[in-house]
Amino acid sequence: MNFRFYYYTTIAMPYYFFAGKSDNNGKTNEWMSKIAGQGCYTFPLESEPKRFKSGTLDQLMALTEILNKQDLFIEGLVKKVLKMLEDTQQSKADSNILWGGQKYPIEQFFGKFAWEDSKFPRSKSIVELISIILEKVNQMDNQLKKSYADFTETKNMLISYQKKSEGNYLSRDLLDVLCSEAKVNPNDFIDSHYLCTAIAILNKNQVEIWKANYEKIELFEYVDKGTSKPLTCSVVVPGSSKFLDMADKEGNQLYRVVLLRKHLPQFIASAKSKHKIIVREFKYDKVKYDGDKKKKEELSVKLKSLETAIIKSCEAIYSDMLLASMHMKSLRVHVESVLRWGIPPKYFTCIIKPALGKDKILFKNLIMQFAETKDLKVYGSKEEISESEDYYPFILVQCGAISG
Repeated sequence: MNFRFYYYTTIAMPYYFFAGKSDNNGKTNEWMSKIAGQGCYTFPLESEPKRFKSGTLDQLMALTEILNKQDLFIEGLVKKVLKMLEDTQQSKADSNILWGGQKYPIEQFFGKFAWEDSKFPRSKSIVELISIILEKVNQMDNQLKKSYADFTETKNMLISYQKKSEGNYLSRDLLDVLCSEAKVNPNDFIDSHYLCTAIAILNKNQVEIWKANYEKIELFEYVDKGTSKPLTCSVVVPGSSKFLDMADKEGNQLYRVVLLRKHLPQFIASAKSKHKIIVREFKYDKVKYDGDKKKKEELSVKLKSLETAIIKSCEAIYSDMLLASMHMKSLRVHVESVLRWGIPPKYFTCIIKPALGKDKILFKNLIMQFAETKDLKVYGSKEEISESEDYYPFILVQCGAISG
């Protein structure tokens, strides 16, 4: 008796999509009982192979490679949807299947699965069925891409606003720091054609250095009109340094200073090079601060709405894509079974769930049970038979789309 298996490698317990050459019901049921006796579970699937339009041998040979490729493509999309769902929820995704308006654990879904002629009519050729499945899958993928792009864009925008109010004074937006404090006097900040305000961010060891040197950090020369002699002057308004009575959790303090606008870049560079003091230009703008605050609140509300929508969309699309994957695998089983056992097609299908960690034992038992005695040494993993790939009296197709 010849059998064909489809193997799903997963983090938890794997499943095997199985198709075997039809035998009388008694032997089929006996075989399934033996599998159950080994600690495995079987989920019989509806199988009406004669309803497919098989086509010619050449067509089936050509379809084998196409089905392999498209099967893996859909599995990749299913994994991507699950990853999106986990990233959005920040937790392990719910792998229950949404089908017919209800959620089912994977085993219940397997027990109910049947080919859906309303979506994928078997009156069509296999080539046409592949196209229909791929069209539906691509539509779902494009829909999800757009939704996820909107979600990601909104999330990134919100993060950029949130970063303004996070961290210490060296990394925070000073507008968010100073405009949010009621004790800050807007009149302390000068912004005119010739003068501007800068903020020095000082750790506790730099405060005295700043007080002693801020007026001498950057000087410029000019010619006295009365005497025509060159004189040196500070770019800073004398006595303009003021502690704003604010410190972050790391002890950094903020000092205001007023200086000549055109010398601001040189002052910032000299403060850093001479005293390792960070100075930043600052313009007090309560209107902009209030606008940013409102925008952040709006983005937060929008992100929550998009998050809820994308989770629902991912759950629905995950289920629909998994269903499409099941149909693609059913086509793959049919094509390879006909190539193996001929026409008219005669095979039955089921899904096997082995006991955790018992995969190799299951393979060994299946080889012993279904291979001809004279061929036992031919079959096994590539390590066991010293070949470049595994070889069994059945076929294994690795997949991580389904887990339990």
